[in-house]
Amino acid sequence: MRGDYYGELDDVIEFYSNFSSPEELMDWMRSRPPAPIVTEVVEGDAEVTAVVPTADLRGKLAANAREQFKGIRLVLVESNGRYFNYARSVNAGVSEALKERPKWIVISNDDVYLRDPLRKLREELSTLSPGDRTLVHSLPGVYHSYRTFFIEVAGYFPRLMKQFGKLSRNRIIDLEGSLYIKYGKTLRVTHLVLPDLMAGPLSRFPSLAGKVDCTFLNVGSFGIISASLARDGPMDITFINSHEDVLLSLESKPVTINFRVQEEMGGTLGTSAARFARSFANMVYLSMLARERELCVNWRDFQWERYFSLKS
Repeated sequence: MRGDYYGELDDVIEFYSNFSSPEELMDWMRSRPPAPIVTEVVEGDAEVTAVVPTADLRGKLAANAREQFKGIRLVLVESNGRYFNYARSVNAGVSEALKERPKWIVISNDDVYLRDPLRKLREELSTLSPGDRTLVHSLPGVYHSYRTFFIEVAGYFPRLMKQFGKLSRNRIIDLEGSLYIKYGKTLRVTHLVLPDLMAGPLSRFPSLAGKVDCTFLNVGSFGIISASLARDGPMDITFINSHEDVLLSLESKPVTINFRVQEEMGGTLGTSAARFARSFANMVYLSMLARERELCVNWRDFQWERYFSLKS
């Protein structure tokens, strides 16, 4: 097999040349063996339970999670290595959390810091009904609950994206454009996930990139799911450490609350260009799902006025 999905940037880019269809790539993604998973439960009030994937139960970030969620039931999920799968870790933690029948389950990265007390989170959640497939967003931040465009990408746009990346010296935008140009047609990458903050001038005119299927809040590093959504298994384990949150956000009923968090970018997985190249596989899969079914139904009537009022 050419290239190496787990290697350096050039190896990751070459890796995609092994596949002549998105289905072949999906078969490879689903064939990856599961990484070992170890859970640790810190007992507390279970009505609101937190699930936090982490690379090391004895590490600094796991210690941070214990401090941030002190007082409520916390399920830490340790997993690491080349076969680590964030969605699989989340689902394992959620399965453990459900044993005490919580109303709400917080899904959080281990590098998240709560800027409001947990008491306020409980108060905000107490005003909501934990209905079917409800996903609760906190106040928006750079890496959580951020406005995002889901776009059926125009054929000309990848070249513009690459040019813009070079002019702005943004290697990630340049890389994404290059991958769409090189493999987009073969792997049928028909869609693009474009965060508002990454869009630059395009945030005002997203239709220049193609047909905007919907605008949505991507839950990112912190969100709260209802027990009914949790029982369905909230995350799709085909994804490899990105875009599983995009699908969860698109297909859940969105609710916003007045609660603040902040986080470090890439505190667990890093921010290398190779990592972003690996995430291209997930965009192939998400594009396949978008062709098979309507993903934007829950965002047709979203009350953006409340979002902007909370944001301000």
